[in-house]
Order: sequence, then C-alpha cells, then structure tokens
Amino acid sequence: MRVPNYRLAEGKRILYIVFVLLSLASTVSAQKITLEPEFSFHIPPQSVSTALIEFSEQADLTLVFPEKLVFGKFASALIGPYTRKDGIDVLLAGTGLTPEFSNITLLSIRKSIKLSDEEKNMKNKIVFGLFGAIGAVSAIDTVAEELATNTIEEVIVTAERREANLQNTPVTITAFPSDSIERSQLTDVRDLASFSPSLVFNQALAGSQISIRGVGQGNPITGSNPGVAMHVDGVYLGHPYTNNAAFYDAERFEILRGPQGTLYGRNSTGGSINVVTKAPSFDPALKMTLGYGDYDRSWLKMSGSNSLIDDKLAIRGTAVFDSRDGYVENKTTGQDVSDQGLKSYAVSALYLPSDNVQVLVKGDFQNNNRFERPVSYLRSVAGSGTDVTAFGAQTSRDDASFVYNDRDRARKDTFWGLNGTVTADLGAIILKSITGYRDSKMDGEFGDNDGMDFSVVSIESDVSAAEFSQELTLSGSAVENKIDWIAGVNYYDDDVKQESGALLPFLGTILPFTPPPIAGQHDDGTLLSGPAVVNNYQEKLNSMGIFSQGTYRWNSDFTVTAGARYTRDKRSKLQNIRSNITAPSAQCADNKDTKEWSKVTWKLGADWDVSENAMLYSSVSTGFKAGGFNSGSCVDSYDEESLVAYELGLKSQFLDDTLRLNGAMFSYDYTDMQVRSFQGTQLEIANAGQSEITGVELDFVYQPSSKIKIDGGLALLDATFSDAMLDDAMIPGVNEISVKGNKLERAPETKFNLGVEYSAGDLGLRYEVSYSDAMYVDSFENDFSKIDSYTRQNVRLFWRPSSNKAINMQLYVENLTDEQTIDYLVPTAFVGGVTGSYAPPRTWGILINWAPSL
Repeated sequence: MRVPNYRLAEGKRILYIVFVLLSLASTVSAQKITLEPEFSFHIPPQSVSTALIEFSEQADLTLVFPEKLVFGKFASALIGPYTRKDGIDVLLAGTGLTPEFSNITLLSIRKSIKLSDEEKNMKNKIVFGLFGAIGAVSAIDTVAEELATNTIEEVIVTAERREANLQNTPVTITAFPSDSIERSQLTDVRDLASFSPSLVFNQALAGSQISIRGVGQGNPITGSNPGVAMHVDGVYLGHPYTNNAAFYDAERFEILRGPQGTLYGRNSTGGSINVVTKAPSFDPALKMTLGYGDYDRSWLKMSGSNSLIDDKLAIRGTAVFDSRDGYVENKTTGQDVSDQGLKSYAVSALYLPSDNVQVLVKGDFQNNNRFERPVSYLRSVAGSGTDVTAFGAQTSRDDASFVYNDRDRARKDTFWGLNGTVTADLGAIILKSITGYRDSKMDGEFGDNDGMDFSVVSIESDVSAAEFSQELTLSGSAVENKIDWIAGVNYYDDDVKQESGALLPFLGTILPFTPPPIAGQHDDGTLLSGPAVVNNYQEKLNSMGIFSQGTYRWNSDFTVTAGARYTRDKRSKLQNIRSNITAPSAQCADNKDTKEWSKVTWKLGADWDVSENAMLYSSVSTGFKAGGFNSGSCVDSYDEESLVAYELGLKSQFLDDTLRLNGAMFSYDYTDMQVRSFQGTQLEIANAGQSEITGVELDFVYQPSSKIKIDGGLALLDATFSDAMLDDAMIPGVNEISVKGNKLERAPETKFNLGVEYSAGDLGLRYEVSYSDAMYVDSFENDFSKIDSYTRQNVRLFWRPSSNKAINMQLYVENLTDEQTIDYLVPTAFVGGVTGSYAPPRTWGILINWAPSL
C-alpha cells in the first residue's frame, strides 16, 4: 500500500482551496456543467481496506491510505447512486476515519482528529502564507501524479481468510492479479510454476505432481493426498487429475508457501494454491478474446456481466473454446497426438438481499477430449529388468517431436461443480458459509505406457469422483480492535471409483502357457485376451476439521498470531484385483479396510513493522497429511506425514513505492515423508523416515518509470534425507538401501524467473525467462532418474491503442529457443529402463481482446 506524503498532501489541499477562492466568480455560471456526478455503487459490508479499493474503482479515482490505519476496521454497505463525497461518508460512517479529497479524483484517508482553535488558526496562517507559492505547488502536483502512475499495483490476497494487502500479510505468497494473468496468459498450475520460484509442476499420466519447497506428491494414484492443497473460491479440490484443470476466468492466483494447516486444512503441508474467479458486476461489461496460433490452435473466450435487478442481483457468464492439433507425431499409427479439444463454461450470480448479506453462487463445466501426451522410452538401465529394446522395439529416445507407440492414448476429462458463498454482517461478527460440490471423470482408453512400438504394457483407466464440502466461519474483532479472530468448522466428503485394466502382450510371447481370458475392468462381461491385470477400486473419505486463529496487536507496530486446527480423516476401501498370470494369493476379492488418522496442527507467529515501508515476520507452524491406501495393491497402506516449519520473512516497499522486495528464510523438520516406491513392478506410496529442508526465497517488482517494469523471483533450496531406508526396484535382489543425504524428489537447488517489460506509446514488449536446476524423480539419486536443468523463454509484443481503449492485441512466442524439457520421468524395472514425456515445444500465437464500453 502506498504510504502518503502528508506534506505533499497538505500542499495539494491548500492549492485546491486557493483555486476555489480565486475562481469563485466563474463557478456560479459554470455550476450547471461542473456539478459533481453521481456514481452507481455496489459495495457490500466488508473490511475497510477492500471496501476502499472497490470504492476507488467504482468512483474512478486515485486512492491513497496507509494499511495500518484501516487494519481491523469494517465498512458499511454502499448501495445505489451517490456522489463521491456522499458515498465515502456513508462507507466510512462509524469507523473513526476521515476522507479528504485533494482534488476531484485524488482521495486520501486519515484518522479523525479534532483540531483546537490554536491549530485551526495556525492552518489558516499557512493557507494565506502560501498564496505566493501556487506555481511551485502545481509543479509538485504534476510530479506526484507522474509518480503515481509508476507506483506498483497493490495486490489483495486472502491468505489469512480475509482480504488484505499482500505487503501487510505475514505469509510468504506469490500472487498473480488479473492484469498479470492476462498479460502472461496464465490459466493453469503449469503456467504458474514458470513464475513462482518454489513451485514445481510435472504432468504425470494419472495426474499432476505439484510441490512447493520440495514438499508435495510424487505418486498421484487414485485416493492419494496431494501435498499442496488447491482451493477454487474457497472449495477444496482433492484429486491430482483435477488439479491440472484450466481456469480461464480467474481474477487472482495465490501461491501460499509453507504449511497452511491452521486455516486451509487438510493436505497443505507444502502450501496451498488458491484460485479466485471473477464475480458478477452490477455494471454492464462485455469482453471477447480471439486467438490463433501454430499447430492450428484457435480459441475463443467470451465473458459478460450485467445487473438483473438494480442493486440486488447481478450475473456473469464465461464460455471458452480452445482447440489445437497435436505437436507430437506417432510414427507407428500416423496420428498427431498431444492435441487439445477443450470447452469450458462458467456462470455466477451475486445477490444482495439486504445491506448486511451477500450471496454468491457459481457453477462451472469443463470438458477436454484429446489424444493424451505420449510416453517415450528414453533409455534402458542395465540389470534393472528385461530390456525389451533387445527384441527390436523402436523408440524416440531424445527427440520430442515424434514417438513410436503401438497405441495412441485417448483421454477425456469432464469436470463440473457448484459452489455458494454466503456472507452476513451480524454487527461485531461476520458469518461466512462456503458450500461446494465437485463431480469429475477421467476416461482413458487403452494406451501405450511403455513408449515403444513393441507392445509391452497398455493401460485403460477410468476414474470418477464426487466431492462435497461445507465450511462455516465466524470472524471479528475484540478488545477495542486489538484482536482479530476467526474460528470455523469444515466438513469434506469424497467418493472415488477407479476401474482399470493393464494388458501385458509382451509376457504372452515368453510365457510357457496361454492365459485364459479374463473379465474386463468394467465388470460388464467383456473378456480380455492375453496376459492382463484388472483392478476395480472404490474409496470413501470423510474429513472433519475445527480451527481457530487470532492476531493480537501489542501496539501499532507489533502483532502476534496463534492458531490451531484439529483434523480427522477416515478412509474406507473396497477393492478387487484379478489376474490371469498370477497365483490367487497375489489377487484379492472384496478386499475391505478402514483406517483413521487425526492430528492437531498449530501456528505461532509475530510481525513487526520496522518502518512505514518494511515488515519483518516470523513463524513456527506444523503441517500434516493423512495416510491412505495404495490403490494398486491388496494389502499395503501408508502412514501420515508431518513437518515443523520455521520461517523468517520480510515484506518491503521502497523508492516511492516503485520497488517491492519480499524475502523469506525457512527450515523444515520433515517426518515420514510420503514418497514414490516400487513393490516388485507395482508403483506405490511408502514412508521415508526423516528429512531436512532449508531455503531462501526472494520476490521483487521494480517499476522505475511508467514505461519500464521488472519482476522476478529466486529460490535456493537444500532438501535432503537425514535418515531413511527405501527399496530401489531398479536394483534386482535388494530390498532396502539407505538414502541418507540424498536429495528429495522434485526439489531443484536453484530456481528463478525474470520478466522485463517496456512500453512506448501504444506498443509494449515483454521478455520472460525461467530457469530450473536439475532434480530427481525418485529418492536414490540415480543418474537415469534425473531431469536435467532447463531454461524457458517467452517474448510478448503488445499493442494497446490509446485512440481506442476497447481493443488490444498480443503477439507471443513461448519456449522461444524450442528447448526440449522432460516433464515426466519414471524408472520402471518391468520394461528395463526409463519412460517419460516432454513439455510443449516452441509455440507462437496472436490474441485480440475487445472490451467495448456499455
């Protein structure tokens, strides 16, 4: 938040008074023309900070206020037509704050102060003593307005379950507001990982592998827990294959780094990714985006918002169509794969039944029908198992442009959901209810999983899940606004079902017998010929949490925070595994099990405003991720993991708010980390003793002028096992080996990003670069399990015509140097080597945005 220069503000107020006095004779005749206009306001009861920001946007003025002044205060509702001055008086009634207009479009906020007669006389003397300095003050005013255009945009986040300025939130966050989202075309977690230094994203076959600071999930099997929680409008998404959905109508992305167990609940040991989608507006709005790119990519996005009942009911709708040909050729089938055929729809309604109640309802639907990204057989590993390439199989090895797959991987994802948020101002307490329902399906036909034209293993897997969540919170202030508190309960119910089958044709060529046909994975009577394994798996999860957190202000500069949460997870499974090539003892029928995990997590923190421009904060917090079942095996389960995190951070803004510099140092004690493991040929999750993680992070934005903006981030990470024994399936005959001192999975030592943007008139140019150090995909530091370091660069050219602000255009090139980057890697003893997939190649495109004034 920009800190006002009170001397400059006083001079501007005096100039405004003088101007009024000198032009008194002419204002009478001009009054009919210059009467202050009325604006239609739609601001519900909420924190003063957020209410003021909405007021400035709806009244089209520049607003300056120190965040500390409004912290913990709540504004009244402002609904209907008002002038700027009348509206701000209604909004701030009873807050002890006074608005001051330096001119018709510049508003500042200060504490209400009653002046003595002596002080009033002194101010009058100052006024008359400055008549001769009008020219100088005007010059200062001009400079101030120029500086205002250079100041860094304020970012509002909800990391502590209330809207607040990023710079006044004592949590390590990377936030992407709407202008950043549009500028860099951010739609999913893969995009975010290029611009967030500690976030790592890999796209596995079954779902997303997401980690923050080396904490995440290595094996996204059905029913497993992500280590980085994901919330969309406050609703938790619990499955790895749903976390790679595209969010085309996002207002803001927030990446909270470090355990967030107190306020954000289950499975946030690594952190939380919060997606806030756009809400309806009472003012009519329309926007359309047309795009075209190579690989015949074409997309259309349409969004609009309007009022159905003045000051009561508004709606918003968004539709997106995004299609692209495949950029990988399967030389065996002749098909271009890794294509896309996506359709996405979202509708929302905002209802204000009274000044004290707000109801926001949202619904969305997304369908992506495509040939999935193919798997390549990248290398054989001597001694690890049967090297099937010795039988004459062809592989693409190190060329990302083509593959030799005996089958194409067809896949269709369908997601839809409803959520409702009700906020009620009960006076001293704010009541909030968030209700969500999510339904998701992933249908995958039998596809090549070995990366060769020689058929070794093909898998079909259909997964469906239904998730319901309900959260109720109460929040408010106490002890003359010295304490801000929140308390709540959360309930989450998940019902997931997986039907999968694995065909193993290669075994049929070496087995001394012909396996009998076996019923297919759908239990519909379909028989599978040849060696096969069929797995039908169902799991139900009930999770309950109770939490509370409070912040106490010792004085205007120092606050302390304490919070705790109790979480209980209960899982039940029903499983049937059948095979025509294994003994009955290795199979299971009607295998049932129920397990329960519970934990109290907590946080202690303190923050100190070192100056008006800098805040130091520290915390000790704990994280917890419940155990679960290995859906690919009959008996094995895995235990919970937990960690204790110590953190010291800095939030700062200098050089007249043109430089924002944030940083953090952290250290984790990590216990029973859930890691990927092989039991024979079966990929599972196991617990891995003790680990230690330390690191340093920096984020910055520098805007030295209205034409130049530089932003970036840096993460240095040391994440190692301190005591653990694990089974390396790539070493035959060995059960467990020590991994003490080895690096954790997906934990690059260095990761950074940089963006440089230059504007000249109607044109703008932006260069983006991101770098990731090498990282391992398992716990054994084998050379064949390492993803090499990589650098990705993007260039974007903007055209924003000043003569027509309704239209703008962007021409972009992503992955400028066409770097081949491994995005998914898995060593597999069953095929005697390593399979994997590549990230997208170089692509270019053009975007045209049109947003007419309505």
